[in-house]
Amino acid sequence: MRNVVKFLYENWAKVVVVFTILLLLAGVVYILYKIRDKMMERVVYKRVFSDIGAYEGETVTLIETVYNPTFFPLFFVNIEGYMYNGIPLEKYEVDPTKAMQYYLSRYHLMPFMQVRRKYTVRCVKRGYYTLENVDIYYNKKKRYIESPAEVYVYPKIIPLTDPTQPTSDRQGDSYTRRWLIQDPFSLSGVREYRFGDSFNQINFKATARSGSMNIDAFKVNNRDYCSARVFMVYLNFQTDPEVPMTTSSYERMMELGLSYASAIVRDAAYNGYRCGFAANCATVTGDDNIRFPIAAGVNHLEEILKEMAKVRHNVGISFASMLEYDIANGMADNEVFIITPAVNEELDDKISQLRRFNNFVNVFRLEDEDRRRIEEEEREMELNRIEQERLEKEKSKLTKEQIALQKILEQQKEIEEQNERARAEYEAAQREREKEERLARQRERTAHLRARQQAMEELNRQNNDSQGGN
Repeated sequence: MRNVVKFLYENWAKVVVVFTILLLLAGVVYILYKIRDKMMERVVYKRVFSDIGAYEGETVTLIETVYNPTFFPLFFVNIEGYMYNGIPLEKYEVDPTKAMQYYLSRYHLMPFMQVRRKYTVRCVKRGYYTLENVDIYYNKKKRYIESPAEVYVYPKIIPLTDPTQPTSDRQGDSYTRRWLIQDPFSLSGVREYRFGDSFNQINFKATARSGSMNIDAFKVNNRDYCSARVFMVYLNFQTDPEVPMTTSSYERMMELGLSYASAIVRDAAYNGYRCGFAANCATVTGDDNIRFPIAAGVNHLEEILKEMAKVRHNVGISFASMLEYDIANGMADNEVFIITPAVNEELDDKISQLRRFNNFVNVFRLEDEDRRRIEEEEREMELNRIEQERLEKEKSKLTKEQIALQKILEQQKEIEEQNERARAEYEAAQREREKEERLARQRERTAHLRARQQAMEELNRQNNDSQGGN
């Protein structure tokens, strides 16, 4: 402690300078901190979907735009939001126990910089989805920004086999898409007089043969239509109370009905026909039924699909009252498609009344269609299972053949190794024999040279002895 006091006393000027610098740095950091808080409040954020709607199973793009309108650089701008599980972001994990998923976008913004990011969104489930706001988290604070965005997920596209083929040959072998009203030259009989029929359509001969002069007994010429096909699609959400049904089965069946209805309306719109739609269901906006008048065009189709996206699996009004409304208004000469879970006596009576007004009624029973699709799926699954078993057998057979071939190759390799070893041993033995032969030849030569040398030495000695005797 004494040393510290001594150091401070001896270097008090330096200590004051360091303390002053640290204090200034702290003040600068605090000022920047406050400026960043103020600048973060001016960050502009908005988001929008690339399309107003898409069919179930398709994808849309969510576009986020962030703009820094200040001269101050902003780092680690964290924008947090939530997405519905029905429209999850691609490559994001979805928790099935929660209705929405959390996501975070981080931005680093330079002065007056705008950043745009695109996210791929999968339309998993039909519905109407609205995103309201996001929050920016900074300095342990949250700022909520209203950023509304909405997208409609239309019913899943189910291919139908010619659902809107003509129900009768009204004008020869071909049909024109021009919207004419009636063919003045083609008659298909007579019918009862209805309110609104013109005077020149009355068939006085047929009326006289009826034996009554009451206006209700008037007979009117029933003319064929030369082109303008008119559709009316009804979707019934009422089931037979005597037939129990689980919630999942009911929802699956009604989703199938929505897909069928959208397919018919879409086919009519794309071919230039007029079409209407009605359903006795509740919607997320609080309506107890859906009703679109007969009209044509892509805009009309889009409005119907939007309303279909809002459908809830709840019954709104009675289906019989819905049909009774159109029957009372004299709907006639239309091609009517009734998509219903079941048919009862009351519905049969309404269908008879519709046919009485020259409407061609087609009934789609969802129970039969759902059962047929389930059977087709089971059949397809069975075929896939059989195909998978066949592939596994082929794979197993191929594996056995590969194992046998591998064994043969291993045996062949072992034989080749044995042959190689035998060849190496033979060559080694051959080299040993050659070496022994060379050594034997060398020994023989050495012995021969030694014997020759000895003979030479003996001869020289004899010569020396003979010279010494002389």
